Amino acid sequence: MAPQRQATRGGDESLYDKLHCASCGGLCRGDAWWPYNAICFPFVLVWNAFYHYLLACLSVFAYRFCMTVCCWPCYTCCPKTWNFVDKKFPPGPGAILDPNAAPFDDNEFYGNTPAQISAKVDWMRADDVLRDSTRRAARPGSMSASVGRPTDEQPPHFFLFEGGIRPDDIIQGQLGDCWLLSALSSMAEYPEAIRNCFVQNEYHPRHKYRVKMWDIRTKSWLHVSVDDYVPVKKGTSRPYFTDPQGRELWVFLIEKAFAKFHGGYAYLDGGRSPWAWHVLTGDNVFSFKLNQPDVWSTFLYDFEFKDSQKHQWHAAYLRDTGDRCNHDRMHEMIRQFCRHRAPMGASIHSQSRATNGLVAFHAYSLIDAVRSGKKKLVKLRNPWGRHSDLMHKCKQTKDEFDGAFWMSMEDFALHFDRIDVCDRSVNRDLRLDVREDDGACGVVKGCCFDCGRYWCLCMGIRTLYLGHRTGETLDYHKPICACRDTGRGWQDSSIV
Repeated sequence: MAPQRQATRGGDESLYDKLHCASCGGLCRGDAWWPYNAICFPFVLVWNAFYHYLLACLSVFAYRFCMTVCCWPCYTCCPKTWNFVDKKFPPGPGAILDPNAAPFDDNEFYGNTPAQISAKVDWMRADDVLRDSTRRAARPGSMSASVGRPTDEQPPHFFLFEGGIRPDDIIQGQLGDCWLLSALSSMAEYPEAIRNCFVQNEYHPRHKYRVKMWDIRTKSWLHVSVDDYVPVKKGTSRPYFTDPQGRELWVFLIEKAFAKFHGGYAYLDGGRSPWAWHVLTGDNVFSFKLNQPDVWSTFLYDFEFKDSQKHQWHAAYLRDTGDRCNHDRMHEMIRQFCRHRAPMGASIHSQSRATNGLVAFHAYSLIDAVRSGKKKLVKLRNPWGRHSDLMHKCKQTKDEFDGAFWMSMEDFALHFDRIDVCDRSVNRDLRLDVREDDGACGVVKGCCFDCGRYWCLCMGIRTLYLGHRTGETLDYHKPICACRDTGRGWQDSSIV
């Protein structure tokens, strides 16, 4: 299904539209008219199992063979040209701040010259960062700040994904991109959403990776290529910005792809999670605002291109859907979004509400909601990975606390006044987990496990034919409200 697909006015499709929505791609994704799906679903299920798992498994082995045997002469004779360096976004001061643009005024690099930036930041290959971190972790009584756990083995390289994808894989560094990390943390609740961001399934021997990003200008997907050079603190091997847990690259690479997408790391300081979700999924994002003590108003985000790095190349408009709900209904909707595997975030837009250690104008992940009788709870996670007051009340130590905490819906409504939701299309969630950290046989294990879920647990039918599609529950034809977000802060605007 194409992102941003809009329903026809009145919600009815003509017979002509139904008869012409059976393209090969749409039929294979379960997006055709239901009579076509009913007739073809056995063949579609077999094809998707073959394409996403068996063929992907064989492709991994073929690729590994090519990299190991066929490309060995290139690696042996020309190691410098073998290792990929992104010439469009090379490691250096220009990757932090565009020297040809106006000075950025929201972080420590404001007005810095290239020489001043170079005095703060070095660049290292990710594998070199890992080896230095492992050596520090191997010292008696020490723990690697970058790797997060010591090991006696010298790892050969990073993995793209290690031990599965988890929200606590992320630790925010010095950059103020909690909006991005919160978006990644909420997406990591559903590992397929993160895997879908990458063209590759595993570590690349040439250190070249491609991240899929939705371009609002062309309404199409871009493959943003990046190398694995990591900005580190001057004279050390400690990452300057995002510092992931474990020996995996995906957090580094998505942050770097966003930095390239926006023109430099400095331009990631300040932003909004809905923009990150839209870029990484291509799906619709909407927002609930607490305008009255017990009234949540529903808005849909519209994104338009803006020719400004400082505003992250976009402006966001809120379109009022006209829907209103109270706290009880909002809690039920959060539970429904969880069932639809939708990434969610919550934030506080009034300093007076930020009490008990909560932070205003900060992005929290909203990850679960439960109900037992009259008791309604919601679960949130702080991407900073710490929350001192709540840690003390929950009697949790710093080492075991991953930033997640529970609140009653009543307390949540007293503090938080904004909920953002990515209406994610889950019918694209068929993706092979190659389990690269399990060695050469990991891809076979992953293929067998995924095929077992696909057939025995009916994951194929649930994903292709019952999986939620973006935009199906939203009305796109309501008047737009007079609120405008430039990507840096809210402004008044009259948009028709």
